[in-house]
Amino acid sequence: MSRSLDPQRRVALLHAGQQVLASKGAGKATIDDITQTAGVAKGTFYLYFSSKADLIKALRADFAGQIGNALREHMEGNAHRDWQAEARNLLRLAVDEYLQIAPSYSAVLDCASSEADDTSWERSITAVIADFLQAAKAQHACAVEDSEVAAVFLFHGINGVCHHALHAASGTSDDSADAWDSERVAAAIEPFVVALFRDERR
Repeated sequence: MSRSLDPQRRVALLHAGQQVLASKGAGKATIDDITQTAGVAKGTFYLYFSSKADLIKALRADFAGQIGNALREHMEGNAHRDWQAEARNLLRLAVDEYLQIAPSYSAVLDCASSEADDTSWERSITAVIADFLQAAKAQHACAVEDSEVAAVFLFHGINGVCHHALHAASGTSDDSADAWDSERVAAAIEPFVVALFRDERR
């Protein structure tokens, strides 16, 4: 009979991994560090994750899932009558959520690709963006030809600017922290996003 896994123990390992990665960095953090922080045996780790890279992927997925869920809930509560306005609202929500949540995941997001060479974690966000673009396209309100490719493009643009903003706020870039708040980030990206949609006021 297969042994059932405790979801709470998995959460405890994720939280421990988050703490250890933040304090030691992905390169120096070890599975021993993570299991000691979680208060479990090393063998328990491998019941839930195949490697440190696997845990990093799970943490990235958790980060993206929180943002994706917030965007999805917002979309489901709106009828999309004004697609430009809704695109603007979704963008600002995405930026706000990213800049609020990302600091606690910074070590995971910053780690070298060799630690977790995988982009599947992004799908929680890109899938929502693609659905939004496709819905607008179905109403002849969006000029995008390929919603999936456009969603990946938009995700990486927003992700890149938000990532830079986080480093500015933490003092790890040459920019002033005050200059890179969510309002500035969203306002700078907004024209590129809104331009994809038909102006319903015309």
